[in-house]
Amino acid sequence: MIRDNDKLKKAYRKSFLEYVFKGLGLEDFYGWGQTVYSPVNGEIIEIENSIVERNPVNIFHDYKHSMRVTKDYLDHGAASKTITGNCVVIKIDDNVYASLAHLKKGSVKVEVGQKVVEHDEIGQLGHSGNSTIPHLHMQFMNGRDYKIAEGIPFVFKSYEIKENDKWVVVYNKVPKVNDIIRYEIL
Repeated sequence: MIRDNDKLKKAYRKSFLEYVFKGLGLEDFYGWGQTVYSPVNGEIIEIENSIVERNPVNIFHDYKHSMRVTKDYLDHGAASKTITGNCVVIKIDDNVYASLAHLKKGSVKVEVGQKVVEHDEIGQLGHSGNSTIPHLHMQFMNGRDYKIAEGIPFVFKSYEIKENDKWVVVYNKVPKVNDIIRYEIL
C-alpha cells in the first residue's frame, strides 16, 4: 500500500532517511495489519501462523535476512515457511492453487480443510518470512509446492487504475508491474 499522492511511492509514513538509517516500526507501514480476504473460492490445504515478524523494518537488515534465508532454502533445503512466512494455500481446482504469504503472526482465521469463498477473511497483512517490507505476496500456480510449480496469471474481475490523476475502472485484466491500482471489497 502507498499513499495515493506520494511521488516517491513509499509504503511507509515516515521519511526515507529514517527508514534507511534507523528503521521503522511495523505500524509505520500503510498495509501492516490490514485484513486480507480470499481472492477466490476453494479449500484451505495449508497454513502457517506462528512465525514472528522482524521489527523494526530496516532495508539493510531485511535485505541481509532475505539473502540468508533464500540461500538456506535453495542450497540447504530449509523449510518453505522460511520463505513464505505465515501463509495460506488455497486449492482452487485441479492444478490451480493460490498462496497468500507474509501474513501477520497469529492473524490467520482459516483452518486446513475449510472451504472459503471469495471475500472471506483469511488473516492480516504482515512481514513474516522472506519479506523486505510488510506486504502481501499473492501467487497463483499450477501445483501446491511453489518451489517446483509454475506461476499462472490471476485476472481481476475489476479494479481501478490511476491514469492522469483520475481513477479509471478496468475489467478482466492483470495489473501491470508499475500500475497503481485500487481494489475495493464489496
